[in-house]
Amino acid sequence: MSRALLREISEGNRWSLAIGWADDPSFCAYAGVIQGRRLDDETDTATVKTRELPSAMFGDRSFFGVNQYEPVNGKLTITNRSYSGAVRAMLAACMAPSSEWAFPIDLPADGTGSFSKTAKHEEALTLADLLQIVRDMGQEIDFRPYFSGSTVRHQTRVASKINTGVGADLPARAPGSLLVGLSREDDWTDQHTGVGAFGNGQGQVRPYAYAPSSGSGATLTPVRDSFVTFPDIEVPEGDTAAQAHLQAAADAEYARTKGSVESTSFGISIWGVGPQIAEPGKLLNLWSYGGLALEDGLTQKRVTGLRVDLSTMITPEVESYAA
Repeated sequence: MSRALLREISEGNRWSLAIGWADDPSFCAYAGVIQGRRLDDETDTATVKTRELPSAMFGDRSFFGVNQYEPVNGKLTITNRSYSGAVRAMLAACMAPSSEWAFPIDLPADGTGSFSKTAKHEEALTLADLLQIVRDMGQEIDFRPYFSGSTVRHQTRVASKINTGVGADLPARAPGSLLVGLSREDDWTDQHTGVGAFGNGQGQVRPYAYAPSSGSGATLTPVRDSFVTFPDIEVPEGDTAAQAHLQAAADAEYARTKGSVESTSFGISIWGVGPQIAEPGKLLNLWSYGGLALEDGLTQKRVTGLRVDLSTMITPEVESYAA
């Protein structure tokens, strides 16, 4: 490879690095936009740093350009859409001005629902900010990379819990198991017995919701309540749909912090099976008997992330799953 070609294909924000699997031409285990590089004379190598498309690009993209700012009438209005429809509108608006704004992203399905939002130019909200509003309401948004011929595209998935079915049954502590290095860590540092959520506003009319909305969260521990602010959730007086959005954000934050943060770690040998069994959204059935990390019998985990390299060992990031 010539020096000129090596420098060209390692330019940041222009190219992505993707890892596939030969047995499945459409499967992409990882795709990341090049963000930095190191050129080493001694070894004649280029080392690149990458980030996935949302992390690399969405924080620097809004629905208008710096030369399109309109302080009076400039705004993006989304009215009565489903969560998927709202994400579709956000993505479409942030790619609309011209072909230079296009991302290799498949838009999610449209649909009607209760989500409404007006984003004004003066707020300078980025695409990352807009998507976070939906996430704050308890929704997951995922951009799954896949190969379309010789290019990488991203499938947009929106759901309260992205679930694409069982990927594998993995016995622990069994000879020949694909499961390697199973351990578990529990952290109660951020556990809360209640969550008070403030929306956008000031003073006594500041919108407010709380969770749990009934009963007590302090049944086994002393009271440890938390107050959080969601500045992008506006609740006009008498707007029950907007108040429901704030309540959904409070419920989601409480669900996230009412217990310990459990971290279950393990690797999977993918020789002969492929990394597809543990792509984000897949469920993994872990079977254990007599071990310390898991209860006896079946423990189901949902994959939320995947760490890969060029070896036949992968490390999924997982969370507990209950149907």
